[in-house]
Formats: sequence, C-alpha cells, structure tokens
Amino acid sequence: MLNEAFTDDPEHPHPDFDAFHHAQRRCEGYHPDLWLLAELDSVPAGALIARDPVDRAWIAWFGVHPAHRRHGLGAQLLTTAFSLLRACGHRTVGVDVDTHNTGAMQAYTFVGMPLLGAADQGRRTYV
Repeated sequence: MLNEAFTDDPEHPHPDFDAFHHAQRRCEGYHPDLWLLAELDSVPAGALIARDPVDRAWIAWFGVHPAHRRHGLGAQLLTTAFSLLRACGHRTVGVDVDTHNTGAMQAYTFVGMPLLGAADQGRRTYV
C-alpha cells in the first residue's frame, strides 16, 4: 500500500514487501500492532507504521493512495496511531516530513502536529 501511496514520489525507493518488512523488523521500536492499514470497500487505501522505542514515539511511514486523499482517511490513521501510542505510555509523537510535500504537511498540521523545525537535505549521485 505504501508503494501505491508514493507512486507520485520519485524519491521513494519502492522496495518489495519482504525486504521492506525485514528491514522494518530490525528498527528500534518495531511493534507489529502499530502497523495500520485503512481499507475502503475492502480495498487498501492508506497505511501507517509507527514505532515505539522507549524514549519516543515515531511515525515512521504514512501514506494514503492518491485516489483517497483529502477525505479524512489520513487523519483517521494518524489519530488511531496517536491513541495506540498513548496507550503504550507516550505523551508525544514525532515525525520527519519533507516540508516541500505540502499535502503531507497539511495532513500533520490538520491533526495538531505543528512544524517545530525544518532542515533541507541534499544528495549527490556518483556514477
């Protein structure tokens, strides 16, 4: 589902699920109960993966299929994740987001996550 949510993002690596799942299981704070899938009419429409390390809660991956954006599905995924993380004992949740992705910024600010800081990143490809 995340690959489909990021079809319009040329920077998204689009890994196969087995490799992605293997890598995610190795991340600090991996918790399978924090993998959320939203469906509309039994069709996957959005997904969110949160992490639960001891010192902080984190939204690691979050995406909504382009056909289902701007209808509240993202807000539902985020607020569900916040509730689950609160039940785990966390009082705050963090996320890194591409501030140039205005849709993502709107989704996070809509649910009460203000921008606390911004940093630009660069990358150089060597051939």
